Amino acid sequence: KKSTKTTSSDSVESQSSSALPPQEQLSPVPKEGADTPPRTYSSGWSGAGRFADEDPLPLSFWLFGKSPRRAILPTIAIWGVIAPLANLWGSGSFLLSLAPEAARERRLDTFYPIGNPGYPYSSGFLDYDRGFKRYYDAAGRFEFQYPSRYVQDRTVFLNNIDAAYNQRMMGPTLAA
Repeated sequence: KKSTKTTSSDSVESQSSSALPPQEQLSPVPKEGADTPPRTYSSGWSGAGRFADEDPLPLSFWLFGKSPRRAILPTIAIWGVIAPLANLWGSGSFLLSLAPEAARERRLDTFYPIGNPGYPYSSGFLDYDRGFKRYYDAAGRFEFQYPSRYVQDRTVFLNNIDAAYNQRMMGPTLAA
């Protein structure tokens, strides 16, 4: 004979389970059968076998394709190139300031302010006050360095734009 003993922990569990509200029953996923039309799956594309022809594709599939790496890795690679070229958040100045003399020899300081290594974050935040840009005369007569916060003379800048525009509009045959 087996004896059945009821312990106090068993009675507490049975009381607590009866005190809980009944959980909602999840409806089972309908299986293909006589009452549902058969689903068709096309082959020869990247979502073959995963998505039925009758169902709309999820947004993630349209954005990323079969694998999210197809979108994420090129995005990182593109922004790894575009951000420094556009000096986004000082990234171009930071990279050029790691080798300031080499950047100055290639005259990259005409486009990007360059300072000591770590510039423009040497003070702990984005600060362009300690960097310098350089102006080179096209004829090679002079060059000078100026603080990056300074702006070129607006009149000279606009005159150079007008001269370049007029030269382009006259055409190569009349520009002589």
